[in-house]
Amino acid sequence: MKGTTISNAPAPYEQNVTDYCANPILLQEAICYSDGIIGVTGYTCPNGCLDGACVTSNFSYTGTCSELVNQIANPSDFKDGDLNYSLQWKYNYTGNWWKDEEKINFTEYDASWGLNYNEGDDYRYGYLGKSVMIFDNESFDASTILEDMTKHNFCQIHSYNDEVVYVCNWNVYDRGVDIDQNSWKYREILWNHKNVLARFSVGFGEYLSDEEISKLVEKETIKFINSLKDNQGKYVGWENFDIDWPFGNQMFDSLEMCPSDVPQDACNPFWTCITEPAICPEHGFQTQTCKDYSCDNEDIVSQMSCNPGICSGCLVPKWFESGDLGNNKCIPYGFRFENQIGWNTKEQTGGDIETLTIKEANGTEDEINLSISSDGLATLEVEGWGNKTYTFKQGDKIDVDVTGWDKNFISLSFVATEVVYDDKNYEDSYVTFEFTYVYLGQTEDTINAYCDIDGYVKPQKTQEGGEWAKCQNNYECDSNLCSSGECIELKDIAGEASAFKTIVITFFCRITHLLSSDNYDQCLLDNGVDLK
Repeated sequence: MKGTTISNAPAPYEQNVTDYCANPILLQEAICYSDGIIGVTGYTCPNGCLDGACVTSNFSYTGTCSELVNQIANPSDFKDGDLNYSLQWKYNYTGNWWKDEEKINFTEYDASWGLNYNEGDDYRYGYLGKSVMIFDNESFDASTILEDMTKHNFCQIHSYNDEVVYVCNWNVYDRGVDIDQNSWKYREILWNHKNVLARFSVGFGEYLSDEEISKLVEKETIKFINSLKDNQGKYVGWENFDIDWPFGNQMFDSLEMCPSDVPQDACNPFWTCITEPAICPEHGFQTQTCKDYSCDNEDIVSQMSCNPGICSGCLVPKWFESGDLGNNKCIPYGFRFENQIGWNTKEQTGGDIETLTIKEANGTEDEINLSISSDGLATLEVEGWGNKTYTFKQGDKIDVDVTGWDKNFISLSFVATEVVYDDKNYEDSYVTFEFTYVYLGQTEDTINAYCDIDGYVKPQKTQEGGEWAKCQNNYECDSNLCSSGECIELKDIAGEASAFKTIVITFFCRITHLLSSDNYDQCLLDNGVDLK
């Protein structure tokens, strides 16, 4: 049972703490010590944590769609004819949804099951996830949330025994010939009834024989080659939203328990999609655009990572240590760029500004104790800060003892930019901290590189043992200047030119001011020569 613990401790320790769920299974429950000070202890709820209390094993819901809600809230293995559904996981939590700047609270229950079965000689497997969101306000129409969930995604309208639902597929793109031994489809079904929104996730697949793969490859290859002749938009048909047996049975049963309020005349989107360019370009990304020609939904535009179909240059990873196949981009021959070759660790500095009230500090579970006296003297204790008490006034700088912290943490200090004592409501008194910290952080090691004519990335050349490096092209040199077969170091040229200029000016000033050392010095200064 959710409760609130009330302290009778003297100021500044008086406070009220209400039990709450830190996550779907962890309850944070307030406890009262003998001195009247409140603490918080964690407890793992076997059946999940909901609204500041552990869910009982015999949870019973009596509101809208109660039969379906209770099936999901108290899930177990079950049979559907000869098929066995095995429970995989369950959880529940409370949350909120923002709609037109209004916060709408809800409770959600989720459960999933796995399924293995044979269809003739074919071995099939599947996944079934069921979820219900129950909005606290019983008069709330969940269709407004359903609209938010479907208008920016690929969905079609489908009917089960005259009950209308949305069937959605988050990946309807035509990506060419992409076939493996396991064929897998994923669909999501959504509908609402009054203040309840139901959302089912269905995944189903099968193992393909070598003969089936061969036929599919031939079919899809011909389709892909034809698309290269004229890359027109492609209609996203029913096959992208179908739900195979046996999951249709679960839809019929669930809609009997919780009928759909989606109207029979709801607009059914008509999606047409195109991938451009049809063949993956050198930069390694294709743009996919889908347009709805029926319900005026917004165009859905996204970028897909791909491996260049042809490369006149060097293939390099899109990011360092990507490792996966197909994460390359093409850099043209002679292109110069900064190439990451590893990682290094260097000192880095960071900062943050935080304001902490007495109420926030003493109500945390992080063992923070803060007090402020009427004359503006603050006292701070933080568990893990060296078991020390830090006393300060506004404007003081405090160095925190970081002994025993992570070895990469070098130092931490703060300046109390504000120390405010509220004599009317002590718990609103606060300190504003300006933190500065130094730590060893990871940085990139890079070199200046170029794409050579042989298709390999190489480091740009610099001086070798004091001698200028040999080259044929400007891009081979770190200075980006190759002359007479050598990388010319511009800094050296500038240095030599400067030295020669100094010699000429010195000679000129000496012969024009043979009898006056003061005039000689002034001549040098006037012509930019340092007398030191």
